[in-house]
Amino acid sequence: MAITIKPVDGADIETRASLVRPFAEPSVSDRFAFSPTFFGYALTDEEGADGGIAGQLYWDWMVIENIAVPERWRGLGLGRQLLRTAEDAARAAGCAGAWVSTYSFQSPGFYLAMGYEIFGRLPSYPGDQERLFLSKLFR
Repeated sequence: MAITIKPVDGADIETRASLVRPFAEPSVSDRFAFSPTFFGYALTDEEGADGGIAGQLYWDWMVIENIAVPERWRGLGLGRQLLRTAEDAARAAGCAGAWVSTYSFQSPGFYLAMGYEIFGRLPSYPGDQERLFLSKLFR
C-alpha cells in the first residue's frame, strides 16, 4: 500500500471532512464526544442586527469566536452585557468556564477587566504584536 501526503483544496468539503474523521473513531469519540453547540447573541435596533457575540459550547467550555460592537455603540457597556449574557447561558448549560483568543492590539484589557486571565501567548503574531489566549473559570 502506497500512502502519500498531498495538499487539500479548501473548497473540497469531502476531503476536508476526511481530515477529522479519525476523531469519530471509538477510541477517541467514546472518551471525548465532540458535539459543539453554536451560541450567538446579536445587537439589534430598529434597523436590524449589527454586532454581537458568537461561539461554541463543547467539552464543558464556552469558546468565544467573535465579539463585536459597532463604533457608534461603543462606550455604552454593550460588550460587557454581551459577554455576561453568553457567560450566564454557558453556566446554565453546565460549562466550567470560557476561553477566547485575541490580539494585543485588540481587546485584552476588556477581557482582563471581565475577570479573564492570560494562559498563553503567541509572540510575533502578527509582526511585533501577540496573540493572547485568555480564560475564566466559572466554578
